[in-house]
Amino acid sequence: MAQVARAGRRRWGIAIATAAALALAVPAVAQRPREYQVKAAYLYGFGRFVEWPADAATADGAFDLCVLGDDPFGRLLDQAAEGGVVKNRPVSVRRIGRPEDAAQCDTVFVSASEQHIRIIWSDSRGLRD
Repeated sequence: MAQVARAGRRRWGIAIATAAALALAVPAVAQRPREYQVKAAYLYGFGRFVEWPADAATADGAFDLCVLGDDPFGRLLDQAAEGGVVKNRPVSVRRIGRPEDAAQCDTVFVSASEQHIRIIWSDSRGLRD
């Protein structure tokens, strides 16, 4: 009878240890960045590695990060760029609905909702000549 009690306690001990290990592992998995968190950080960081022409600044002097079409980022892009500066210019995040609005943007993320990507590309090719 004592062996049965010890075996039962051992199983409970193993079950508790396993549950504790899983409980500690779950937050680590939950901390992995989501796809658009990574994309938001990349878009914000991208501007620092580009040699921008001196006359590239917009009228308000901000570095404009734009999202064309449906915004898959939600607040993620705003959070990544919050308080940010690129080439001594404050970062501004804007949502735009038309390709021609991209003329005032320094970096443009084209959403998957924009099925007419070829038209967008051909419309914007000479925007910053």
